[in-house]
Amino acid sequence: MASEYTAAIGTENPATAGVYLLSWDDAGSGANDASRHRAASYVARFGHEGMSCLSLNSESVYWFGAGGCVAYVDTGASWVAAGAPLCATGDTEAVATAFVKAAATRDRRAAFFAAEQAFDHDPSLDAVCIGQQPTWDPQRWPSTLSSSRSLREQLRRARAKGVSVRPLEAAEVSAPASPTRVAVERIVKTWLETKGLPPMGFLVDPEPFALSEARRYFVAEREGAIVACLIASPVPARRGWLVDMTARMTDAPNGTTELLVDALMRTVSTEGSHWVSLGLAPLSGPVPEWMKRIGSLAPWLFDFEGLRAFKARLRPQAWESMYLVHPKHTPTAVALMDALTAFAHGSLLRFGLQTARRHPQKIAWTAAVLTGVASVAIAIATYVA
Repeated sequence: MASEYTAAIGTENPATAGVYLLSWDDAGSGANDASRHRAASYVARFGHEGMSCLSLNSESVYWFGAGGCVAYVDTGASWVAAGAPLCATGDTEAVATAFVKAAATRDRRAAFFAAEQAFDHDPSLDAVCIGQQPTWDPQRWPSTLSSSRSLREQLRRARAKGVSVRPLEAAEVSAPASPTRVAVERIVKTWLETKGLPPMGFLVDPEPFALSEARRYFVAEREGAIVACLIASPVPARRGWLVDMTARMTDAPNGTTELLVDALMRTVSTEGSHWVSLGLAPLSGPVPEWMKRIGSLAPWLFDFEGLRAFKARLRPQAWESMYLVHPKHTPTAVALMDALTAFAHGSLLRFGLQTARRHPQKIAWTAAVLTGVASVAIAIATYVA
């Protein structure tokens, strides 16, 4: 099925191009959701950004107009879009502007999170860099390995510890009772429990088995047990792949994740792919200093520097900036709060309380951070009013 999908995404017929994405949707959520089915055809034809396929997750709703589609979540105060509009390249600004106007008619602000373009030709929109994504050309992966002794050593260490990697067939993860799926579920659950933050929504909501017909799955095994996994989603319009999840058991040997990435690169290289991304590294690159300072307030919650350092160890060929795009009349701080609210399932306060429960030993610090966030939110609300 995955190989048929790869062949189908090159067609110019949106109805045909969306067939396998519809199967992806059927396996995940809302098989009878006509809007999601319609959005899938836009993803198949115009999904050029790494986040495009993630716009088909269960939280997304869809706006259609001006020749394009926008996947977004409604926070109650704003429509936060998943990346840039899905449309022909020359129509991006027109579709974005129409979406902003549509949101305004519903008394909502609008923002585009993790867009790979800054919409430079539209004077009504502003953009701020929120981080960068590392990218690779899989065709150049062998030369990347040959030029990096440290990366080769990581692969050697994992293999020396008996780790091997294999791709999974869709059937191994589509059935809930499949032993392989159960093992991967356990790894993902264990991995999430090690995180400082509670599970988030929007583009990072873990739905590892949705869209299984289109995704690629690799597992690392040691002594007959699965110890890590990698899940990649297609980027149809550029015949690329986004690694949207890597998860491992705490006792998986060093180099296991690198071995999974190596397997993905080698596999998609043989299929002619020229683009792979490991996704956004928040707050890296030309990000405003005030954003970086906010991100450093609670390093025990999320290690932004550590995440970027890990991705950098894999020797990407490029770091591509990603943006938060919003109307010029909306302050950047307001748009950022809107995006954070989308990730917090609609409530920063509730999310903060969940975070506090996960870290009782740091409850005083958590309370201080929450107080600061609440103060900022009140100040922003007063300013907007």
